[in-house]
Amino acid sequence: MNVSEAAHELGIKPGTVRDAIARGRLQVIRKGGGTERAGFLLIERTEVERYRTEHLGKRGVGSPSHPLYGKGRPRKKADVSEGEG
Repeated sequence: MNVSEAAHELGIKPGTVRDAIARGRLQVIRKGGGTERAGFLLIERTEVERYRTEHLGKRGVGSPSHPLYGKGRPRKKADVSEGEG
């Protein structure tokens, strides 16, 4: 499947799929290309499912499943500058 189809399957934006590819979290097969054309990317269904189970829904330290969740200092009202809001 292509990037748009994978994004649709995963319920995320195509740009998020491209970011995952760039970070090496989602493996692709590159087809075509050359000096004048970038070619296109193919993503196997098994790779989409692997990404779904291993990465999707994990949102960094803010996620309860992250090992550092709750380890930092809590944000206080004083941390927000007076001009925000």
